[in-house]
Amino acid sequence: MHEQDDALLDEGNLNEKEGRILDAACKIFALKGFSATTTNEIAKEAGIAEGTIFRYFKTKKHLLHGLLKQLVHIMADRIAIPPIEKILSQTQGKAIKDILKEVMIDRMALVEKHFPLAKVVLSEAMLHQDIRDIILGKITDRVMPLMGDFIDRMVLEGKIRPMKSHIALRCFVGNTLLLVVQRQLLKDKFPIEDIEQEIDETIDLMLYGFANREKGGI
Repeated sequence: MHEQDDALLDEGNLNEKEGRILDAACKIFALKGFSATTTNEIAKEAGIAEGTIFRYFKTKKHLLHGLLKQLVHIMADRIAIPPIEKILSQTQGKAIKDILKEVMIDRMALVEKHFPLAKVVLSEAMLHQDIRDIILGKITDRVMPLMGDFIDRMVLEGKIRPMKSHIALRCFVGNTLLLVVQRQLLKDKFPIEDIEQEIDETIDLMLYGFANREKGGI
């Protein structure tokens, strides 16, 4: 990758040129969309010859699709999943509301930082089964066990009632994504004046529902 502060991916132990190609592809996908991106544009952004791309990503006819698959893998393994693993492994002594708030703030910051690319990935996932399989595989293999363990701990500690982890995940992810959409796409019609208060009230609604606890519920 280029030596710069705004690189979207940390190449880790990737080959140096391979990392530059992925970083360049990530930026152009985010700016122009997946379909409008060419390998020549990626090569220019990466500072390499176009033919070099084909030495590292031999997908031939579906080269750009192969690059997108690589990016989904890397973003999930190095950017999206580790922070939530850290948060949910350090819950000792914390209130359930504070844990959920920490996770929601982290997830919102992640999606908002990479929102243009996230739109590209989601749109392609709607069209291509293999992209969906990668995303679902990450959720099934990493996120669901993590959520399951977290929910089991919270149940044992008496902080929440017994529930299925996939339902809890759907509720939490759905509310988080809707907040992101509101801030990114609907901010003119539905402005959020105090995002922290909005998060607090959203989590309160998830934990306690619509019942008026002061009046004894519905």
